[in-house]
Amino acid sequence: MAKCRICGDKHWTRNCPQDPASQHRGTPSSSEDASKPLVGIFFGDVEHFVKDVLDRTLVAALPWLLVVADSVVGVVTGEEDVDETRCLPLPDFVACPFVVVGKVVPEHADLIQRIARLESLRFHGGASIKVFSLTGPSPQSEWSFVFKHVVPQFVSQCQAEEPQWFLPPNQKDGRMPMLPRDGIPFPVDRVGVVPVCSTDSGLFIFLVRPPDTHGQVWTTIGGSVRRGRPGDEDIFGTCRREWDEEALAFPFDYALEAGADSYLQHVVWKANGQDWKNWSNCLPAGCAVENGGVSSKAWLFVQATQKFFQDTCGRVVELVPDGKEVVRKGESRERLKLRHRDGLPFLEQEKGAWFRLDAESGRLFAHFEGAAVRGDLGFTVLLSEDLRGRLFAKFDGRMALPAAALPAAPLVPHDVIVSPEGLKNKLEVLKFSFGDLRPEVSTERLLRCVSDALDHPGEFRYQFYPEEVEFYLSCGADPLAVDGLPTGVNSVLQAVLLNDTLNKNVAFRSAEHLCRACKEKGRSLVAEELHLLQRRAQSSTDDLRPRWRQLAEQKPGRRS
Repeated sequence: MAKCRICGDKHWTRNCPQDPASQHRGTPSSSEDASKPLVGIFFGDVEHFVKDVLDRTLVAALPWLLVVADSVVGVVTGEEDVDETRCLPLPDFVACPFVVVGKVVPEHADLIQRIARLESLRFHGGASIKVFSLTGPSPQSEWSFVFKHVVPQFVSQCQAEEPQWFLPPNQKDGRMPMLPRDGIPFPVDRVGVVPVCSTDSGLFIFLVRPPDTHGQVWTTIGGSVRRGRPGDEDIFGTCRREWDEEALAFPFDYALEAGADSYLQHVVWKANGQDWKNWSNCLPAGCAVENGGVSSKAWLFVQATQKFFQDTCGRVVELVPDGKEVVRKGESRERLKLRHRDGLPFLEQEKGAWFRLDAESGRLFAHFEGAAVRGDLGFTVLLSEDLRGRLFAKFDGRMALPAAALPAAPLVPHDVIVSPEGLKNKLEVLKFSFGDLRPEVSTERLLRCVSDALDHPGEFRYQFYPEEVEFYLSCGADPLAVDGLPTGVNSVLQAVLLNDTLNKNVAFRSAEHLCRACKEKGRSLVAEELHLLQRRAQSSTDDLRPRWRQLAEQKPGRRS
């Protein structure tokens, strides 16, 4: 019998009674429990309004919102004078991930009708609230309750009310759970917008990236579909809205062509683990929870106008016009209020550039060095031979601009690496991007990634994945190297353990790889490393504490 990684006893880890997740795996509710009438309130982007303006939890904001729904006509800004004592008594609601859920009891027979008034509220940016009925056991605050009971019923009602979002897949990513034979069980939840232009030099796509403070990985304009009223009519409506919200310097009608023949649609179904906390992670009806869920994203490759390509090719352009006031991700709460009160645009992407797509390999090339593209586009989508075949068949030669028509020849000699960001199979992506690195290069990269993360605590663009540590070690990186580490840090492992801003799983898995590599090198952990491991064990969450302790159960050696 295997030894449990959580408690150390002789049973499978997945069956450990100390594992919080095991308490919700495949635990069928009694028929009485499962039939309780409930009401759910999905806030969507309104959650940002509640946090930024009201500075409340979703449950605490309900009385305020209900009174406003009865008295305000027009856009809600948070400046309204509200007497919350006017709100009739409400049952106890439970705050769950993305949604609040309450029981419908006899003394609140009109509850759903009262709560449904929230759907009449209007906010800047078109955000809205969705109220829906469901049945299930007593509400629980854990994601497992939402994944098993709430999302499937929400999706079922969405299918009846807005069937235009349920699109068949062109590609499936990962191992799919067993799906029903009839119908399409997953709605498209996100849309990516990819402008395309064909030239004598090849096929180009336009990508964007956020400000330097939030990473330098290139991706597409896009976001969540907006259902309900007011909402998007279809995925092309989402495409147009998202573009106009993010590419302020290049309005849709200037940059992209409209019409049914102007774009190529590519829908990807992605298999996800049951623990992935995301509203788009949908458990198919009749499937066991442990098989995980599926999310659906539509990529729209849209014909760019000749004017847009000529004006922007061969350089990195700003997406925000000079002098335009916007609110940016990560700004102060007072600044964030302006998007809700005054309707200022909220910008996540800052710059844009054209990249050449190679028809044979699916790789991207840039006119500048050091570019990286998100893995969901650069690895999953563009490596699909079927997509590239359809893409080049539709756009190649459609508006083939000769070099003479361009302000400068779009030279794009530099390889674009694929970032593992956004994908589960990060190790595979790293192998695809870098191949077999020389040991000295791997060592340099390992030292740089842990040092940068330690020197820039909490800054997203400097954080790393445990798969990076694993990959560099597999290429021969020396875990005992110290040249280049921050002052006072005496090992790569110590650099990881001292970084208290690392995600808990990233920290543990990176430490696990490094401890194993040190052992293979014949070097025991020294006292200061063991002390840091013990400190991690004491401050860890229950699920990782036994595993940290196991790493710390060694006799100290001497530093060589």
